Amino acid sequence: MVARKRRPLSTARKIPKLNKNGEAQLSYFSHLDIPGISVGDAISRVISMKKARNLRPKSIQIYQKLMRYFHEWLNEKHPDIYYIDQIKRATVEEYIDYCLNERKLSEYSVNSRVKVIKIIFNTLIDDGEPISNPAAKIAPLKMNTAKIKVFTDDQVMRLLDHCDTQSFVGFRDYCYILLALDSGLRINESLTLKTTDFDFDSRTILIRSENAKSRKSRVVPFSSYVAKHLRELIEENRFHFKDVDYLFISVRGSHLEASSLRKRLKQLGDLSGVSKEIEVAPHAFRHTAATNLLKNGLDIFTLSRILGHSTLDMTRRYLALTPKDLSVRHDKYSPVQQFRTRKRRF
Repeated sequence: MVARKRRPLSTARKIPKLNKNGEAQLSYFSHLDIPGISVGDAISRVISMKKARNLRPKSIQIYQKLMRYFHEWLNEKHPDIYYIDQIKRATVEEYIDYCLNERKLSEYSVNSRVKVIKIIFNTLIDDGEPISNPAAKIAPLKMNTAKIKVFTDDQVMRLLDHCDTQSFVGFRDYCYILLALDSGLRINESLTLKTTDFDFDSRTILIRSENAKSRKSRVVPFSSYVAKHLRELIEENRFHFKDVDYLFISVRGSHLEASSLRKRLKQLGDLSGVSKEIEVAPHAFRHTAATNLLKNGLDIFTLSRILGHSTLDMTRRYLALTPKDLSVRHDKYSPVQQFRTRKRRF
């Protein structure tokens, strides 16, 4: 009678046999690794996820550009790195050194590139990819606070004087400069304005959420002087193009593109000579508006709402004053001046 084979009492795995080098002898299947996600596929996947979140096209373009820069650098400097999990902290630090010392990029630009690398890994991790973020503990580079450049009164007058207000395009440019200086609107917010967004009784503009950078609608005031010119511009638009809705349009009656406006402003800067002193760009008008509103006594909370900033930290950049501004402000609030005003002696 054949004895029946019994099951062992212990369920522990058998100790693997050792080879002649003292290493565990593995089976054929132990050498098969599940392939990871490639760097190129990872970037494509992240971009697709960002598009699915309905990010603005401009934001998507920036992501694509900065991710492409990093991928191209990897292909050139580290052709052996194919999978995303092969990227280590030392790899990212080497890329930072390359950007700073070989490309001579600013600290701001380098921080933007590292931020995008962190976004790649964090997005994949949130999506369930079993990887770690090699850039997680890399701190942003310290940056010197850049002084915000604004137009002087003389520069503004020279720009306005070189607008040919007798022509349709010249008057349109004139009105844009006035509105930008009066309201501090971003270029995209200005160029997407329609006549229905204006309330001339309350002198306010509705910035719709779909056109605002923060995706939040807000109301922005404008002065009576600007209102007068905007009414005239609307009449001009309707005279030439009956069915036009946008405030700023081209000579063909179509929506004015940002590139066309930037080109016009540069031409005005060159003609007036202002370009030799400061870059004549849409954001410079926004900076000038914000700085002058603060100088004239507007509180920072109201200014933050007008500019559409998500945090006060963004608005505080405009608090920097010139030495002359400091002296004037000090004279206004000086304790000694206050005592003299109240006719007290000490």
